[in-house]
Order: sequence, then C-alpha cells, then structure tokens
Amino acid sequence: LYGVKGLQAIVNITPEMQNLNPATARTILDNSGDQTILGSADIHTNLNWYRGAKNRVSPENSVDLDIGCFYENQNRKNVLDALNKRFGDYNHDPYISIDIDDRSGNVASGENLQINGQHIPDFKRILLYAYIYKGISRWSSLDGVVTVQQTGRPDVIIRLDQPDTGVGTCAVAVIERNYDGQYKITKLGQYFSSR
Repeated sequence: LYGVKGLQAIVNITPEMQNLNPATARTILDNSGDQTILGSADIHTNLNWYRGAKNRVSPENSVDLDIGCFYENQNRKNVLDALNKRFGDYNHDPYISIDIDDRSGNVASGENLQINGQHIPDFKRILLYAYIYKGISRWSSLDGVVTVQQTGRPDVIIRLDQPDTGVGTCAVAVIERNYDGQYKITKLGQYFSSR
C-alpha cells in the first residue's frame, strides 16, 4: 500500500559520516548515508512536526502522520505500524512497541516507537519509516522531524523535508549491527509514493 518493495530494497547503506553539534548535544544526520554509533540502551524514536504560526498546514486540516518499522531478528522479518494495526510489545517479542496512533495530529508529543535495549542484540536490522496518512501532500510543509534518543548519547535528529508532492512515505533510517559488533543508525532519507 505504501511502497513496501521500495522500502525493503534500500537497506544496504555503507558511507561513514557524522555531524556532531556539541553545544546542543545533538547528532544531526543531514544527508543520506550519514551515520552515528548507538549504545545498547533502550532506543526511543519520536516522529513530530512543527505546529507554530509559520507552518504551512491549513488550520482546518487534521494531519495524521504515522511511524513504523520493518525489523529483522533471529526468527523472522515483520512490520509494525498503525496502518496494519500492529503496535508490537516492548516486554515481549518483538520487543518493539508503538505507543499511539494519533489520528488528529493534536498530540504535542507526536508518535513514538520504543525498542527494548535488552534485546537489541537479537536484531539484525530495524528500518524506521514514516508516512503521511492524511492532511497534507508533502513533507516540507510540515517541518517534520524524527528524533532518536538513547540514555547517555546525543539525540539523533533526522529532518523530513522532501518538497515533492505525492511521496508520502519516507524510509527514515536503518539501525543495524556494525562490522565491529556495535550498532549504528544510518540516515536513508528516501521517499516513495504512498499509493
């Protein structure tokens, strides 16, 4: 329904780059292929958008953005997202959970996906994606942002800023094991048609 084949085809990313902003303790991944190392603590991923006076969303529009993931662990490959009514479970397999499906766009905290840090070694890779379900036609009108947080690490910031209309699904980033056994997050920043 929203470019699944396209999302599945883009997980082999290798460039090594990192932009660290020490003043605000954030790692900003600006370009496709930019990456940084993650730890072994819980990974909290937030999808949100700017609701201030300068945004380009009509006040009468209810914007519905959704966060999801493809994951591959020792047992299987699967998908979690609101569209498929699969919200996961933090304490049990697959050890990933999505908190809510905010259909109104009015929840200030956005939508959140949590990965249980105790089970990160069980995963080969986790592809994070976001999609526009309704209310807007292009990401650049939202000033959308995905923030990945881990205790003891700088926040990882990935902006969703595609200006084209009709590409409502974004493969945001992939979390996967590095060559030395550590885990890294790599920005993908690839956009696909939602239909």
